[in-house]
Amino acid sequence: MSPPVLIVFEQLNYTKPDGIHAIFMPVIIEFSRYIRTYSSAKFELLIDYFRVRFPTTDALEIIRDVLQLKADYMLYEDYGKYGYESKYVLGDINIMCSMQEYLGVLLELKGKGCRQLESYLLAQERSWYDFMLDCMTAGGVMKRLDLAINDRAGILDIPKLKEKYMAGECVSYFRKQKNYGSIEKCGDDTPKNTGETLYLGSTSSELYMCAYRKN
Repeated sequence: MSPPVLIVFEQLNYTKPDGIHAIFMPVIIEFSRYIRTYSSAKFELLIDYFRVRFPTTDALEIIRDVLQLKADYMLYEDYGKYGYESKYVLGDINIMCSMQEYLGVLLELKGKGCRQLESYLLAQERSWYDFMLDCMTAGGVMKRLDLAINDRAGILDIPKLKEKYMAGECVSYFRKQKNYGSIEKCGDDTPKNTGETLYLGSTSSELYMCAYRKN
C-alpha cells in the first residue's frame, strides 16, 4: 500500500466582504461538491482549519444563529487568545469574545473542531456550504481556511512531483517553491527516508500549498 499523502491548501485570507463573494465563494462551492462526490476511506477531502470573525460583541447571538447550538451546554472561560477577553468552549470548538468592537467575536476550529462541527451540521441537516453562507449572512470575515486532501490510494506521487519540480517542469503562479526530505538514522543503522514535503507559495502569502508524504 502506498504511504498516505496529505495536501493542505492554507491561509486563504480575504478580509473584504466583496472579496469573499467574488473569490472565495467558488472555492467553497467546488470543495463542498468534491467532498460529497469523491470522499472515501482512501481519498478524503477535508476542511482542516477554519477561522472567521464576526463584527459584533454578542457571542451568544453567533452561537444561537450561526452555530445553532445552545450556550448553556458550553463552558465559559474568562480568558481567551489573540487579545480576546473570554471564550465559550464546546469540546474543540472555540468562540472568542470581547467587548472591543474592532475585535468582535472570533470562531476558531482546528482539525478536531472541524470534525466535531461536522457531526453537529449533520444533525442539523446543514453542509459546510450552508454553514459558511450563514457565517457570511452574519457579516463574518474569513480569516483563515485550510483545505486538506488525504490520499491513501496512492493517486498523488510526491517524489514524482518533486522530481518534476527539480527538473523545472513546475508551472505555477506561486513565486516561491520549496521542497524538503526527512531522514531518520539510529546508531549505525542505514539512514532511511521518513517523509517528503513540497511547498508551493510563501507561508506569509494569502494562499500556499503544502504536500507531504509520511513513510
